[in-house]
Amino acid sequence: MNILPISFNSFYKPSVRFQNENRTSNVFCAQNLAPLKADTVTLSFQGSAPNAEPLRRLLAYGIPDLYSNIILMNPENLNAIMKTHLSSLSLNKLVKKLNPYVDSMFPVERTVFRMLKTEARVHPKMRLNEFIHKLVPEHSKRLRKLQRPIFEELNQVATNMPADLLAEYNYLAHITNKKLYNEPVFVPFSIRGFKYKLDKIRKRINSSNDGYKKQDINKLCNIAKSITYVPKEKRFGNDFSLKRYERKQRQMILKFADYFNYSRLKDDKDLKELVEISKGQIFKVPMNIQFNRKTFIYDLKKITDRLEDRRLARRMEQLAVSLPTSKDDISAFIMKAAGRSAEQIVFDLLGGACGTVDHLLAAHNKGASSLANYGLASAYKNSQKAHQSLAVLLDKNPDVRIYCQRQINRLIELANNKTFKKIGLDPSYIISLAKKLEKLSPKNDPLILDTSKLKY
Repeated sequence: MNILPISFNSFYKPSVRFQNENRTSNVFCAQNLAPLKADTVTLSFQGSAPNAEPLRRLLAYGIPDLYSNIILMNPENLNAIMKTHLSSLSLNKLVKKLNPYVDSMFPVERTVFRMLKTEARVHPKMRLNEFIHKLVPEHSKRLRKLQRPIFEELNQVATNMPADLLAEYNYLAHITNKKLYNEPVFVPFSIRGFKYKLDKIRKRINSSNDGYKKQDINKLCNIAKSITYVPKEKRFGNDFSLKRYERKQRQMILKFADYFNYSRLKDDKDLKELVEISKGQIFKVPMNIQFNRKTFIYDLKKITDRLEDRRLARRMEQLAVSLPTSKDDISAFIMKAAGRSAEQIVFDLLGGACGTVDHLLAAHNKGASSLANYGLASAYKNSQKAHQSLAVLLDKNPDVRIYCQRQINRLIELANNKTFKKIGLDPSYIISLAKKLEKLSPKNDPLILDTSKLKY
């Protein structure tokens, strides 16, 4: 393979935007990376855990996270914040509204909030989105520096792929480079992707108290049900039946768009973006689509899943996953926030800290849905822990032992001052929680939690 040499200095030079016509592999030119916008999965704290209502009531009393050093946020408090007109608030007023919850922010979010507080002292009337966009030039440059070596290594590893999969990778590289440059790209319409995004919007709107908007989003979802899938055997070629499927899809997307334009949701940013992108896709119009880390990983995995060399596949996937996210890097958070509304940014600051009921032994491992198998954890850490055992978690992060004891200590305080009795929770829950955590911890180094101060 004829791979272009990449120098650090050329990374920032627009003059390096050229194609090497003799190159047999069109892998990413890392020096060409434009400012990227990181992505992370939006977390939900509205889980289903039967018989857990007494535990949820505890969230009003400042419970430490079972798996981190933050204080769990009561979802009711976040809901109250989200009901205010955050986009119209000045930084000064926003700081006053969020300041009581600084102990419920993870390190990246807490740092961003402190930056916000500093800016509020200088420009108290500035809006949140103005503040974020002010930071974009500096943090886009910093994010490029973090991403560059990852893309460079991925470029090199990709040259070991067989020819057929390398061709698919080349196409992904071509599309991704265009996204990185903010150049128009054609992306095929995906019903699965359309309905997935619509469902996320539906859940958000249905969690509000606006009955009219709920009616409209449910009507839009009913229209979306009529959008038909194109059978796999019809997706390639230009036969009549394929055109018939595509024509029906266009008709239903236009019907969806018409209803949206006259609905009470016509100013909803997420829905407006979904409609505009879907219309462009369905009519095969190239459009500007920002780079999205999550989408890139998903598209890459569709290729690597078919690699016979599983070691190579895992290496490529690991490199892609190592791209910075908004949960572990400040610049990634800023760049993600640059394309979001004030409400979404505030949710990103606090949503991951909301208290959830965690199945200590996961349901897919036959963990019971009962108090004896429940603990209180942040939405972010609960989601992170979903596919690993407590023993593995303790091995990766020994500090979790400290965090578990902090939660036990706080629960003991609440049991001793009769709060447990007030909310209808038996103090024996604390003993069963400690025993369950010990049972799930490593056999050679069990998690022994002190419950000696419990009085009952």
